[in-house]
Amino acid sequence: MPNQCDRNTTDDLYTIFSAPSEAKYRSPAATLELNLDAGAVELTSVTSYRTSKDSSFEDVDGFAELFYRVDRSSKYRQLSQELRAAGKFTEADDALETALAVDPRNRAAFVVMARVAQKQKLFGQAIRFTNKALALEPRDRDALAVQGEAMVELGAVPRARANLEKLQKLCPSGCRQLATLTAAISRGPTAVASIKPPPSPKTN
Repeated sequence: MPNQCDRNTTDDLYTIFSAPSEAKYRSPAATLELNLDAGAVELTSVTSYRTSKDSSFEDVDGFAELFYRVDRSSKYRQLSQELRAAGKFTEADDALETALAVDPRNRAAFVVMARVAQKQKLFGQAIRFTNKALALEPRDRDALAVQGEAMVELGAVPRARANLEKLQKLCPSGCRQLATLTAAISRGPTAVASIKPPPSPKTN
């Protein structure tokens, strides 16, 4: 293939002698957000879809003829789904207190109020609510598990293990509450561990 060298006699260093390289890229996307106020909880759903398509052609050999070229194309699709739940603790407390006013022996309401307190890191209050539920039904598995989790966060692991032993007797074949409390005890405190002790007073 003669006459392939020293062909550029111009001042333009980027003069080419073959078909120019070209590339195309498209990436349309769409996002849909839905919000639902469910009273004590606000739900948010975010759905995103993106598709991308690109193609490129490059003549990389430097010869006048198409001796070696790269012709590439690709196409991708991406779908993501996100679901968030934001608790409205004040509204939840009001609704549960109303339920207890109607039925003071509403054991489930005490357990849910304990969960709300736990989400607010009010672990002592969570234990008090579960005590009321357990006074109504000592074998309430949800109350035992929630109370055990709160005890772990307060560093009362031996007391949490006592609740675990009760759940092991109630769930000889295993249950969700037993698995949850077992994981909490294995993990250890997550909230109080980040609390720094107060600085020691300086002495002269």
